[in-house]
Amino acid sequence: MMVNSRPDKFPSILWLILLLFLLLGLSGCAVGHPSPSFTSTPTTEFVLAPGTYEVVGRLEGHASCPFLFWVDMPDTWLQFRYGFTVPLISFALGDTDLRTRAMADLHSKVEIQGTRRVLHNIMEETTIANYLGLFAILEVTVSAEVIEFTGGQS
Repeated sequence: MMVNSRPDKFPSILWLILLLFLLLGLSGCAVGHPSPSFTSTPTTEFVLAPGTYEVVGRLEGHASCPFLFWVDMPDTWLQFRYGFTVPLISFALGDTDLRTRAMADLHSKVEIQGTRRVLHNIMEETTIANYLGLFAILEVTVSAEVIEFTGGQS
């Protein structure tokens, strides 16, 4: 009878599975919270009196960027500061200036310059579609109402 003098080591395949579950636990699907992203944009404040404007429509602008390896730590202070989880490991596969691209997409759908129209009630939504930490798509959607001043008096 042969006696094993060396204790059995944890099989390496089990370490690999444990590491995979740890990475899956740190990553995952996340939906961002609206964030105040246009704070540096110059603003004009005015009061909308009844009869002086008309809501022309509601528009959305979209921009997205795929990422390879989105491994993040959800529910951190970074998520609340930036509006979405911040990855520990990621490689962008495109242009990451999503807010600017989404606003450009929104502006391309309506003529504002030289008209009596303004964008009103601008909102931003950030979403992340994370596929097991191997691939992720970060998308920013900017929506706004288009109002046109009618020149009526109140």
